[in-house]
Amino acid sequence: MKDISTVKLANIFREMPSDQAVALSNLFALGCFVHWQGHTDAGLKACRSALNEIRAGDQKTYFNNLIGNLAGNEAAFVRELGCHKQISRLFPDAPLSEA
Repeated sequence: MKDISTVKLANIFREMPSDQAVALSNLFALGCFVHWQGHTDAGLKACRSALNEIRAGDQKTYFNNLIGNLAGNEAAFVRELGCHKQISRLFPDAPLSEA
């Protein structure tokens, strides 16, 4: 696993309208979960779809690095994003105190 963080992505989401940010962060997180379960193509599709909707052209390299390092980092990415607890709890080692 490579050291890469979704903190930058979380900050991008914070700058978006809240309803859009919630939908896209949850889509990305669910993509991570599906990928972690072994449904690689479906997980990548969900994650890429979320990132494509952000339309932050200057973040292309960062987004490509996230996707390229998804394998093995799925749970860590979801924890860092701070997505809804209903999604983060899908990972067995996720703390229950997340929002």
